Order: sequence, then C-alpha cells, then structure tokens
Amino acid sequence: MSWEKRRWRGAPCWVNPRWWSDGLGHAFLGRLDRSDSTASALQTVAEGVHAPVCALSQMHSAQVVNAAQIPSPHQGPCQIQADALLITRRELQQGVQCFAVVTADCAPVIISGHQRIALVHAGWRGIAGGIVERALECVGSRAVEVVVGPCAGPSSYEVGAEVLEALGSRAIYRPSTSGRLLLSLPESIAGIARGLGAHVELLGDDTMSDPAYFSHRRGEKGRNVTLIGAAELLEPLFDRS
Repeated sequence: MSWEKRRWRGAPCWVNPRWWSDGLGHAFLGRLDRSDSTASALQTVAEGVHAPVCALSQMHSAQVVNAAQIPSPHQGPCQIQADALLITRRELQQGVQCFAVVTADCAPVIISGHQRIALVHAGWRGIAGGIVERALECVGSRAVEVVVGPCAGPSSYEVGAEVLEALGSRAIYRPSTSGRLLLSLPESIAGIARGLGAHVELLGDDTMSDPAYFSHRRGEKGRNVTLIGAAELLEPLFDRS
C-alpha cells in the first residue's frame, strides 16, 4: 500500500507521500484535542493551518459543490451544504484555504484525478443516492485514484434489512452473530469505484473499534477530520518526532 501513518498535531494521520510530492496536501486525521463537536474540530484545524477551512456539511445526498462557487477567503471555518466538493489542482495549489469533511463512522473519501480532486462524505444514504458515482463523474479522468479513509469497519457496522434494500446491488455485507447484517462501507464504495475503472485503496482503520478515532455509534460527539489543501499549508503541522 502506498499510504503511511504519521501524526499531525498529536493525532493519527494517514498520508500518501507520492500525493504530497505532486503538490496535493491531504490528511485523514483521527482524534484531535478540542474536537468534541464539528465546530470545535474545524476550529482546531483552522488554527493549525493558519488558513480558512471550508467544510462539507453533509446532507446524506448526491449533492456535489464546485470549489469555484465558494467565496474566498472566509473568516474562520465555514460549512457548505453538500456531500462532495470538487476542486481543480490549480485551485487547490493556490493555497488560499483548505477544504475538509468531518465524519464519525461514515467514510471520508478522496478521489484524485489528473486535473480535478473530489472530497466526499459517504454514508450509506449517500451511497444509496449515488454520491460515489456522481463524484467520479465530476472528476472525469480515466486515471482516477480513490482512497477510502477510516470509517465503520466490516466487522462492526450492523445494519437492518432496510439499509441493504436501499443500497441494492451496491451493498457488500455478511450476516452477524446477532442475526443482523454487517455492512462493509469500504468494500461497498470500492466495488462502485472499481466498476467505473478507478484504482482503489482502503486504509482499513475501523472507527467503531479503534479509540484513536471518534465514533457516533459509540455515543461520541467528536468528529474526525479529513483535509485537502496546498501542501505548504499542511506540511508544517506534522509532528517531527
């Protein structure tokens, strides 16, 4: 796997060194201090990068917003109602602001194409609504890389039959010992993306069982943050030890 774990202001963090060398700053972050709500998590990140942070305020839909439509710069963190954000590499590398998605069992996804990048919030409702297909369509490149970040794992995420009915053929699941069903969000997303010709990597951390991450199903209010931005904005925040 081309991904490695580092630490970012004390939090666990997944990064791809090749993406960094190509100028795509990014970070799948775990449990940050002072991140006991969406607002506090975004404020913590904004203070770290010393730049405005614009985050998706997820709707569990297939709504995609173009970064070019977002006024910039913002004063303090802002939230945009959508489940995916599309940005060109040129816009990202201008270094004006960073973009984020907050999750706590749903899957954060980064889609990297030749000219465009998508940052996606993918819960089962969004997957059922076609958010993965829509984001891939917007990125529009044949050489697309899809990375599914830490989320509810295939051994933890129990759902009812109504969820599988909504997902239809997109669902990858198995029975649980309790008689319910275990949905694999990562593999369900991967199946869609691979079917459309993308190369997919799954980071594999399970937010429901790993205390390094916040989990809604464990009753926690904190949120994990996934970031993209200009490399020079994010790089100084990595721990050096």
